[in-house]
Amino acid sequence: MKRMVFLLPALFLVACGGGGGSSSQSSNGAPASNNPPQPGTDITVSLPENVIAGPLNLTAPTDSDGDTMTLVVTAIPTSGRLRKGDGQSVSVGYNIGINSNIFRPTGLNFTPDTDTNDNNSSFGYFSYSVSDGKVTVTRTISISINPTTGNCSLSVNSGPFTSTWPGLDWESADPESLGMCPDEINQAMEYAFKEGNYTGAVLVIKNGYIVSEKYADNKMPTDLVTSWSVAKSFTSSLIGIALDDGFISNIDQPVSDFITSWKETDKESITLKQLMTVRTALNLLDGSDLYNAPDQLKISLERELIGQPG
Repeated sequence: MKRMVFLLPALFLVACGGGGGSSSQSSNGAPASNNPPQPGTDITVSLPENVIAGPLNLTAPTDSDGDTMTLVVTAIPTSGRLRKGDGQSVSVGYNIGINSNIFRPTGLNFTPDTDTNDNNSSFGYFSYSVSDGKVTVTRTISISINPTTGNCSLSVNSGPFTSTWPGLDWESADPESLGMCPDEINQAMEYAFKEGNYTGAVLVIKNGYIVSEKYADNKMPTDLVTSWSVAKSFTSSLIGIALDDGFISNIDQPVSDFITSWKETDKESITLKQLMTVRTALNLLDGSDLYNAPDQLKISLERELIGQPG
């Protein structure tokens, strides 16, 4: 019996690591070795002078020991704009999550200041430290800006060009690689963002690639906006899908089958076709009433019938 009493505490000590000993030692008592995290190689990213939101294409660091890593921005370019994919700026001291969107293809972008270099010019570098709690290493991405020649002779017929289909992230490409002249795009951007034009954002897309994008100071890529008539293209496609899948019997089906608040009202007989072709005979709202309404759907559904639908 005494031997059993001795064995139980002994087994408990073995199971618990000998009374709380640290795992930083190997089985023979020597300190366990630690492999430093791998931040990735230092690189230089070359971008054209007229690039807007040129991607840095960062890759996430790894740690072969499985240690928790802490990533902190240690340097940013000396000029130009460094932005995350969601439009937020990045500054020294910023903590980067290991699963951050920064490590997606367009998760971190750089836009040079306009017309600041006449020759190949360095805009400094972006760097961040990676620590596993024992060792800290740093990765540096230098940024080199190449001047445009102003002698673009490309055309949309200069192809063939590659194409892609957007996934979770949009891919970016240089305008020249898709037969477009950067100077002409920049001229269009300058016009779009002239004072008094009230432009919020402009994206130029070709063959599935973003070749240029620019946002007003108070706008970001992640902002939600009203699509206005752009929604008509999406709506017609969705109606076709709904017909194929049996959610809608035909386009002459009453809208009140779906908007039940119209049941037993003078709007009950309005059909999907009349709604899609803007022949509902519903009162046209004043633009400012619609624009300033906190709930645009509610005010639209409550419009009065002023004629015969169709």
